[in-house]
Amino acid sequence: MIKKMEKTMGYKGNWPETKDEWWDLVDEHWVDLLSLMHRFIGMDDFENLDGKITQYPRAVEIEKMKADRDSRLVSYLNGVWNNAPDVAGLSEIIGWGLLCDLCSEEYVLDESE
Repeated sequence: MIKKMEKTMGYKGNWPETKDEWWDLVDEHWVDLLSLMHRFIGMDDFENLDGKITQYPRAVEIEKMKADRDSRLVSYLNGVWNNAPDVAGLSEIIGWGLLCDLCSEEYVLDESE
């Protein structure tokens, strides 16, 4: 069961406790997460966040990661978190609280646990 928690940012969200819950949240809020990625990391580059050239634009790579349930997707979410400016009102952007939850709870994606 997903716990309901109130964040200090005022976000009342679903805190993922399992890999399935993590991916369910990604699926449910994909439009908001994509919007954040477009805004803060760009989606037309032909390189990953490590600076390596890729075969496809970042948007295609990210969509494929989502479809394949590739846990490396969290590196792009972390890229959004790292690239966003530390300004008042950031937590009010739709999807921001969820993105923070997904990044902070990325350990649930570790299949060895």
